[in-house]
Amino acid sequence: KSHVSSQYLTLVLLVLVLTVMTHMTEKYAIGSENSGLALIINIATITHVDQDDGQEETVERKGSEKDVEKLRDTFEFLNFKVEVKVNLTRNGIKAAVLDFVENLENVDMCVLCVMSHGDENMVLGSDGLEVDIKLDILNRFSNKDCPSMIGKPKLFILQACRGPKRDRGLLVRESIVKDSVRIASILEDAIIAYACIPGYGAWRQEDRGSYFITILCQVFKEFASQLEIQDLFKIVTKRMKEVNVGDEKGECKTTPEVLYRIDKDLYFQPRLNHLSMDKESDEKSVDINNFCC
Repeated sequence: KSHVSSQYLTLVLLVLVLTVMTHMTEKYAIGSENSGLALIINIATITHVDQDDGQEETVERKGSEKDVEKLRDTFEFLNFKVEVKVNLTRNGIKAAVLDFVENLENVDMCVLCVMSHGDENMVLGSDGLEVDIKLDILNRFSNKDCPSMIGKPKLFILQACRGPKRDRGLLVRESIVKDSVRIASILEDAIIAYACIPGYGAWRQEDRGSYFITILCQVFKEFASQLEIQDLFKIVTKRMKEVNVGDEKGECKTTPEVLYRIDKDLYFQPRLNHLSMDKESDEKSVDINNFCC
């Protein structure tokens, strides 16, 4: 009896070990030569009609071209084929997203970066008209509408305000589906990274670009060869906590939000012969020349 119990216990332990090992090693398959496709949409100039006087007003997102350069460089370093589109209207953004979805056959991963002025659940096209983030962007990559990316990772990066609030902070003491099976029809295997939390503004400098994009690119280029993507975003969030931005009313803090719908580990396959991006400045210093979105 003792011998049988011992064998049973050994078998149970072996099954547990194999289960844990399988879980630990389950990863999304990302090619080392061609990791996938990345689309960067930057709305640098927005023209809209002023509600008070009915006149057209043009707003420039100065510094956003720096973000485009950093994102292109970063994702090319991560072995993505990168496409950039600038100053699309609302309909242009919708069309670009649909075209991107159509071209995702035989792709291991896709990345979509959208940068513009915005508010909760929407971004603006160059014509000042609203694009619904969920309906017009994220849902286009659902299992139902984008079957070629079922079971494959999708990364969304959104640099836009999500409301008018400003966080003044607090002073504290330091201390791939092959068989016919039923799956969900919604967006899965996705990471959605917002530059700020709901209701608050995202920050940008005219001479350097946005804080979120700058830090994200620095972290990805510095650690992508070693760390899983959730750990990368933990470092991004930690570094963002150290950033002090300012406006005419004083110092502010900014907090990103990253949402996960993944069930495997995700590791990039960066180029080995690429130098990491140098930090451009001490991000802890307060600069009052900041702009939202």
